[in-house]
Amino acid sequence: MDAFTTEQLICLMYVSSEAKSFTDDELIDLLLTKRPRYRSMGITGILLYHEQIFVGVLEGPQSLVQEVYEGICGDCRYKDTSILLLEPIHNRQFHDWTMGFRPNDWLMAEMTPGFNPLMRNPKWSHEDLGVCSGRMFQFLRKFHTVGQPCIASKF
Repeated sequence: MDAFTTEQLICLMYVSSEAKSFTDDELIDLLLTKRPRYRSMGITGILLYHEQIFVGVLEGPQSLVQEVYEGICGDCRYKDTSILLLEPIHNRQFHDWTMGFRPNDWLMAEMTPGFNPLMRNPKWSHEDLGVCSGRMFQFLRKFHTVGQPCIASKF
């Protein structure tokens, strides 16, 4: 529980594939559209994109995280969406909702509010993500390095 609600907080990590190719402009638009919406809902987390794959972490009140996840599942821009981790949490691991990817124009992307330059740095750490849990950190690190999600049972 936190200042947003008395409802149980949860952390949901998911993976999905793009149903159609995203341009840098479409990824920036996704960031600029989703970030204010999630902020107003009290949702924090991160979305990483690499080579047609999205890995996302959503934190917040259970009903709102479920609403956001169901919206992602129903969005025709994504396919093969699966939950990798779903667990109750006492404290948030992310301060806000951000998005990271490898753009063609780093300068434009880095000037966009909520853009996370994590994908630029080949050796990032817990400090780059916040107080990320060990399992989540290992998974996100593997995704960053290899560009492919690992099987849920392996983390």
